[in-house]
Amino acid sequence: MIKDHTTGIMELIKNGFDADAENVHVTVRNPTVREQTQITIEDDGTGMTDEEVRGPWATPATDTKQRKKNENIRTAKGRTPLGEKGVGRFAAEKLGKHLKLITKTADSDTEIVITVNWDDFNDGKKSLQSIPLTIEHVAPKQFDGGKHGTYLRMTGPDSRITKKDMEALQRSLLRLLSPDREYSDFDVKLECSEWPDVENIDSTALWNTVTEKFQFKLVCDIMEN
Repeated sequence: MIKDHTTGIMELIKNGFDADAENVHVTVRNPTVREQTQITIEDDGTGMTDEEVRGPWATPATDTKQRKKNENIRTAKGRTPLGEKGVGRFAAEKLGKHLKLITKTADSDTEIVITVNWDDFNDGKKSLQSIPLTIEHVAPKQFDGGKHGTYLRMTGPDSRITKKDMEALQRSLLRLLSPDREYSDFDVKLECSEWPDVENIDSTALWNTVTEKFQFKLVCDIMEN
């Protein structure tokens, strides 16, 4: 379901969009050394409640978002959800053996912290029921001062992240983001000190390139009627 690192990161960015986030910050550190690779994705969206964490997030392949799309139910900001089958936790597993998730809603005085070691689920001698999922409610640290949203930190992906992977992510973000940032209510910042050239996701440059490279050109007048 999550074929590569680019797909995994994009799925988690889409989760931020679905949560009405205005900003998503993606950071990739030490991509060339798999054991030391760390990916963090933080958004300023609505965050998740305890019920949402235990329900849709912890339940594989839920159809919550698909049902909302079928019933034309939009978010508070009028967005149509991008996600479909609830594959966020699979994306997190693809991007790191260890996951730390922190989430907080605007009306909560605590933030929820989850730590997952995905290797526990690879032990064929254990049943799913025997593997604990610890959910803590703690005083806000990541989202203090009235902030809200979701933060994910993933370490140790299943394979090394290459520059080709990051370039693919850059292209995917260029296609996702509006070419006119001035009127957009959703933005993504990509940070990768190993390859700083992939951090540029200004789609204005892309669209200028597209409009300059064409095989045919049609010039016409469009009347009011």
